Amino acid sequence: MLPREFYNMSEEYSKKLEMQYRGDWERARWIASVTIAPHTKRRVKPKDLITFPWEIKKQGPKRVWSRGEVLDAINKKFGGK
Repeated sequence: MLPREFYNMSEEYSKKLEMQYRGDWERARWIASVTIAPHTKRRVKPKDLITFPWEIKKQGPKRVWSRGEVLDAINKKFGGK
């Protein structure tokens, strides 16, 4: 097996283990919400109990710079025209 093939196989194996891990936790959360449901007046969703790190969406850039702002910043940094 070539080093690249080994790397690809190990990456896919890691992804498989990660998906199993996530599936187990999500299943446990679902079971907990179903178990709690008869004992509460309001409906309990699984995500109400816990939100996992992989479910939190990462925020993108908060500001979009215009071309002129980028050029000004470069000129300030490097002392251009």
